[in-house]
Amino acid sequence: MTPQRRWWLAGLALWRSRRSRPGLIALASLAAFSILAPLVLADPNASDFTLARADDGGPAGPSLAHPLGVDVLLRDVLSRLASGGRVSLAISIAAAFFASTLGVVVGIAAASAARGRAHLLDRLAVRTIDVFLALPYLLVVTAIGAAIGKSDALTMLLVLGGVGWAGTARVVRAQALVVQELPFVAAARALGAGPLHLAVRHVLPNVARLWIVVGTGTAGSMILAEAVLGYLGVGLPPPDASWGRMLHESETLLPIRPLAAAAPGAFIVIATLAWNRIGEGLRDVLADDSARLPPSPRGAWDFGIALAVFGAAVLVSPAVPRPPPEVAASPAPVRGATLRMATSVAVRSLDPALAYDEASGAIGRLVWERLLELDDEGRLVPRLAIAHTWSEGGTVLDLDLRPTARFHDGSPLTAADVVRSIERALHPKTPCPGASHFERIVGFEAYRKGEAARLAGVEAAGPHRVRFRLDRSSGGFLAVLSLGFAAPVCPGATGPVDPRATTLPCGAGPFRVEGDKAEEGVRLTRHDGYDVEGRPHLEGIEWSFNVRSTAQRFRLEQGTLDVSSELTPTDSALFEGEPSWRALGTRISGRAMNAVFLNVELPPFDREEVRRAVRLALDPEVLVKVRPDVIPLDRVVPATLPGAFREGRLRAHDLAAARAAMAAAGLAFDPTTGEGGWPHPIDYVTVGDSFEQATAEIWQQQLAKIGLRIRLRTTTFATYLAEVRQRRRVPMGWIGWGADYPDPLNFFEPTLSSRALGETSQNFAFFSDEELDALLLRADQELDGERRKALVARAEAIVHERAPWVPTHAARSLIVRQPWVRGFRPTSSVPLPLEEVWIDGRPSSGTSPEERR
Repeated sequence: MTPQRRWWLAGLALWRSRRSRPGLIALASLAAFSILAPLVLADPNASDFTLARADDGGPAGPSLAHPLGVDVLLRDVLSRLASGGRVSLAISIAAAFFASTLGVVVGIAAASAARGRAHLLDRLAVRTIDVFLALPYLLVVTAIGAAIGKSDALTMLLVLGGVGWAGTARVVRAQALVVQELPFVAAARALGAGPLHLAVRHVLPNVARLWIVVGTGTAGSMILAEAVLGYLGVGLPPPDASWGRMLHESETLLPIRPLAAAAPGAFIVIATLAWNRIGEGLRDVLADDSARLPPSPRGAWDFGIALAVFGAAVLVSPAVPRPPPEVAASPAPVRGATLRMATSVAVRSLDPALAYDEASGAIGRLVWERLLELDDEGRLVPRLAIAHTWSEGGTVLDLDLRPTARFHDGSPLTAADVVRSIERALHPKTPCPGASHFERIVGFEAYRKGEAARLAGVEAAGPHRVRFRLDRSSGGFLAVLSLGFAAPVCPGATGPVDPRATTLPCGAGPFRVEGDKAEEGVRLTRHDGYDVEGRPHLEGIEWSFNVRSTAQRFRLEQGTLDVSSELTPTDSALFEGEPSWRALGTRISGRAMNAVFLNVELPPFDREEVRRAVRLALDPEVLVKVRPDVIPLDRVVPATLPGAFREGRLRAHDLAAARAAMAAAGLAFDPTTGEGGWPHPIDYVTVGDSFEQATAEIWQQQLAKIGLRIRLRTTTFATYLAEVRQRRRVPMGWIGWGADYPDPLNFFEPTLSSRALGETSQNFAFFSDEELDALLLRADQELDGERRKALVARAEAIVHERAPWVPTHAARSLIVRQPWVRGFRPTSSVPLPLEEVWIDGRPSSGTSPEERR
């Protein structure tokens, strides 16, 4: 029988096998769909911004134009399934072939070494195989993929194949050892055949069937491995689709669009089952009669279950939040009860000298009373400081403190405590992340360098008066004093701050820290010595850490969480869409902005016309259709910040003007033929697995229309910061900036000023403009609010004209409370004013264990 006829009969037997036939049909169907469907379907990477958002806040559901609906970026799910199938199937087949081939080579080589008495080499190969088999395969693949940081198709193939060969090698080695003892091999050896000839001519043909069977089974595991890499964000770079990436991208839509997650999930399951079934059939066809398994009774029922789950997802209704219980109105504040809060992060420090993140700031504000705050209109809100006076041309500031204020330990607060606390925070051995904000104080540099024992510019001018001397007038210094770094701490806290210390923070706020478990949470109790009459109303606050946003949603529904400000955009839309919850939610516009930075030292953005083209081509208005909690921006300073310039409109999307700007730069682009523009791909760096990555995929589509071909490169946040700060390293990317303190100049300094330039810089665009630098200096020294606002407006105009940044959007978060939480009035400046809150009418089932006792 000829080899061709033998393989034809084997293929016919494989088709007739009840084990393999469903797998062959399923795999052939997936392959045909993946190859042919993209020829007739829409571009899988193109967003359809003509679609309106659904009533539940999510993307449009299935329709004739989009049979399976669209994903979070309004891209056709069916088209991306087909495109992702090409990637997933091709990589899995290639990786399985590479892994099984490598396994066969290692297995035969190890067996030949053992037979040739090179036992050391054999033992080395066996121990290496044992190590690879002992490690969890998916965990190793993920770790290597994340460590490499490069995620093209070839890299994925090498990673998957380079890790998955060990199982094949062990099986092949065992079989090769048996083959080498057979009579015909011994005869060839006696005739003088060398190890290589024996391995290729005699051993390899006798392990070929094993190679095929094991390799087929390996392809199924490669499908899963590639899906895991895509799901974890270390697979192919966006916007290219793969089934794993689609599964990850649809995770936030699961409550309202389960079909978006069920579709790629079903394809992954069906492809894996298909390869496993084909492997079982091959084992039967190629094995001896004695090694064949009994006929399979299963038929195609496992494929039926996968399809049934997929079909059920079509019928699933959106997970509408359960309505809260009805509670009678509370006429007056009630003292007592404990408020339950949660955050998705772990707060590392509550010491005011170190705390800088949003979560620690919200908790710390209740523990260490700040000197003052600014409201949404920029007006000074007294806290510990009840009055202020400028003198000597705006270089001397006197703050008068509340004379009745007391610390948690019972000691009275004096001006000397404020001086001591500021010196403690700015001590040269204290790793204070916001120390540079206080550089205007006389003697700051000498004190930070350890050349002076005291901070000369801060002194007690009386028992309850603190005097600050500045080296120049500063209209933003009051805003700096609203930072937590200037908050006074108890007399027992002196000297430099050790980040490793476990001492509980002690301040003069309305609550004191009773217990602090770093990974679990913190418990606050009322400060009975707090001198603001009637405050706080609560007995305490339990703040849990590391509670995911999805878990916070369920805790709200169950009544075990009283307030949440970290719901996902999908859950926020669902809560706003439910009438019983709508009145209990408040949208807060934050004091942060997002932009695209363009490095003016690297081509093509060293040409001002190209930067202007980018400014005109980007259209942030479409983001509203992607997420309902987004505010498009056309300027650097968010409108919610006190002193921001809010009049007029700086930028409008104009594609024709953008192409004209490209032509003026000598880079004319013809959208009909796709010719022209910048000839090379431009790297765009952003943080992976974030909304910033999603917006980058939208900018990629928009900039392609003017001849700028963007190549997205996603990294961790730490890697992102390390790269974008280096000179001549990153041509463009995302930048997000939040107000360290409520002053507009904080958005220009140090991010856009020449003073910040160096080989590493927070000025990621490495932009320099003499007029802007002069404006920032004048605005910093200006004490008149209106003149200062005019200077900020001119600074905005310079950034608009020269376009080192293209501002894109800001976020609005939804804060949801339970109906029994009273007096809750969040604002942009103080999102969680919990010292004003009281609880009345909470059902007994929702109380904490302490209150039930």
